[in-house]
Amino acid sequence: MAIFEFTDTSFIEAFWSVWMRNQRGDLYGDLLAVLYRDTADAPWQLTARYRLYLDDQTWNSKDKKMSYTITAKTDPASDAAAASLGQQMDGFAANLSPDPTCRTKVVVHGNQEAFVRLFRPFAHSMVLPKEPERPQ
Repeated sequence: MAIFEFTDTSFIEAFWSVWMRNQRGDLYGDLLAVLYRDTADAPWQLTARYRLYLDDQTWNSKDKKMSYTITAKTDPASDAAAASLGQQMDGFAANLSPDPTCRTKVVVHGNQEAFVRLFRPFAHSMVLPKEPERPQ
């Protein structure tokens, strides 16, 4: 299952990529987050995926992964709701990674095609026509 799944009617406002480092500067995890709504009148949602590195494996990693979704409740389809969720994520990213070189926010303000085009440099994989073969 994909971290983020969008349809032709999805509207993506922004995404965040945050590298987490400890006080020694060692990389210990990352966070990806997306602010979006499924249709023009749907509530804004902020979905975040954390990954805490437990080994150096790519495919069969024991890394701990957690995902969370926050849905706007007050005037949920409004621009103010999107702005509020975005500001909260900006603050959270700054607290999670105080070094500004370890966090990036990209404003998409578009559909899933715009998201894929802008997200690709941050992704560990590309959009493929079929599921990649896993090493045995």
